[in-house]
Amino acid sequence: MKICIIGSGVVGKATGDSFIAKKHEVTFNDISHDVLKKLHYHGFKVGDNTPIVVKDSTVVFICVNTPTLSNGEQDLEQVNSVLPYIVHGINQSDSPTTIILRSTVLPTKCYGVLEFLKRNIIDRTYQKDWNFFYNPEFLVAENAFETMSNPDRIVVGGEKASNWDVINRLYGDWNCEIIKTGLGEAEMIKYASNCFLAMKISYFNQMGIVANKYGLDIKTIERAVSLDKRIGNYGTISGRAYGGACFPKDTKAFSTFMKNVVPFDLVKTAIFINEDME
Repeated sequence: MKICIIGSGVVGKATGDSFIAKKHEVTFNDISHDVLKKLHYHGFKVGDNTPIVVKDSTVVFICVNTPTLSNGEQDLEQVNSVLPYIVHGINQSDSPTTIILRSTVLPTKCYGVLEFLKRNIIDRTYQKDWNFFYNPEFLVAENAFETMSNPDRIVVGGEKASNWDVINRLYGDWNCEIIKTGLGEAEMIKYASNCFLAMKISYFNQMGIVANKYGLDIKTIERAVSLDKRIGNYGTISGRAYGGACFPKDTKAFSTFMKNVVPFDLVKTAIFINEDME
C-alpha cells in the first residue's frame, strides 16, 4: 500500500520505517525542511506537497506532536493544522483513503477530528470512500523502531460502522494481538498506559527515599520486588525522574483533564514526586 506519514519525528519515522520493512511504499512529510532533507539524504522518499501525497496514498498517518500548554491543557494546534491539507488531498482523490491518527490525544478529542473531516470532505460517503481510526503508539524513544516493529499489542479505535479492511491489511501479519475498539477506548488505553508507567516510576522513587532514610539497601529491595511477575522490572530503579518527550506532557495533560472527573488524582501525586526528583 501507499502510505503517507505526516509528522516525521520519532513516532512518524518509526512508523514509516516499520511499514517500509513490511514492503509498503512510504512517503514522509513534515513542516521542517531540515527533517525532510535529512530523510532524503538517507534514502527515504519525502513529499513537498502534502495534499498531492495524500491524494495518491491509500493510508495517511497523522504523527504530529501534541504538547502541553503552560496551564496543563493539551495543545492540538499541530493536529488541527494538518487536517485542511488532508481534506484537500482526499477531495482530489478518486480512490478510498484511510486516515489514521497516531498523535496522543485526550479522551473525546478524536471526535472533533472526525467531525472536521465529515464536514469538509466533499461528495464522499463516510465508511465507503474514506475511514478514520485512532492508532496510539507505545514506543520507547531510545528504541523507537524496535518497539514499533515488535509491539506488545496494537490498539486501533474506530466507529461501529468502520471498514476495517485496510487495518487488517496493514497489521494482519504482525506478531501480536490487535485490539480493535472504539475511539474513546483507544484514547484512554494510551493515557492509562503512560500514566501508569509514570506513577510506577514515581512510586519507586518514593520507596528509594524511604529506604535511604533508614539506611536500607534499595538495590536489593528493587530487584526483589521486580522479580514479581505482576510488577516486572520497568520503572523499579529509584533515583531518576521520568523524562523524555511523552510522560511529562501526558501526565500533566491527563491530570488537568481529570480535574472535574475524579476527587483524588493519583497522577497529580506522581507529577509532584517527579518534580521533586528533578
